[in-house]
Amino acid sequence: MQVLIIQVIEGVLEELSKTKSISESIFGPIKDAAIVGVSTLIGGLAGGSKGAALGAAAGAGYLGMGYGQNYKPLMAALREDFTVEERNSLYERLWLKLKSSVAGPLNESTVYSTVTQLSKIVQQNPEMMGSIVNELKDTFGQKSLNFRLN
Repeated sequence: MQVLIIQVIEGVLEELSKTKSISESIFGPIKDAAIVGVSTLIGGLAGGSKGAALGAAAGAGYLGMGYGQNYKPLMAALREDFTVEERNSLYERLWLKLKSSVAGPLNESTVYSTVTQLSKIVQQNPEMMGSIVNELKDTFGQKSLNFRLN
């Protein structure tokens, strides 16, 4: 895969990460909410409304101390949890989805404007964004990692 295409795809993913909170996990927030919910329930059963408040605070404190699900930014997860071959395979699949949006030949002078242009196209096109998110979910699922989009 061409280095410029890799740069474009990484640039688009980085731009999307800035505008959409994309991170590695989808089940983590559910698990974290369950921890706070259970601690709130137990506190409420034991001490009424004050107990519920203390239980919620204890659950949130537990998560805040780092015992909850760890989330990584998308690019960190891709760089740390995937081999170069796995990343390039993902980038190639994403490029196939995005290349119809590139109006001309791709060279170093057009990389920045291409990244900006593609990022805007994806942000304004829910179908394309959904396609990219689905590709990321599939790729993360193959590694038994979770994926989250806020």
